[in-house]
Amino acid sequence: MENYESKCSETAAELSGLVQSIGYFLAAIGVFVVGLIQDLNEDWNYSLGLMALIACYKLTVGLQAGKAQKV
Repeated sequence: MENYESKCSETAAELSGLVQSIGYFLAAIGVFVVGLIQDLNEDWNYSLGLMALIACYKLTVGLQAGKAQKV
């Protein structure tokens, strides 16, 4: 997707590196945060609620990012 949104290959490479590093960072801390919430509350409902909120946020951001525009 980064290739379609950028004007040149250098911009696409920069966007790809940024998106991947942020994604891996969030994936790494997400497991810890969900486990911490579950340990503190001894209930999965709070963790599942957090994941549902994040999914809604990602849907909103993804729809905005998918619009036809150049970076």
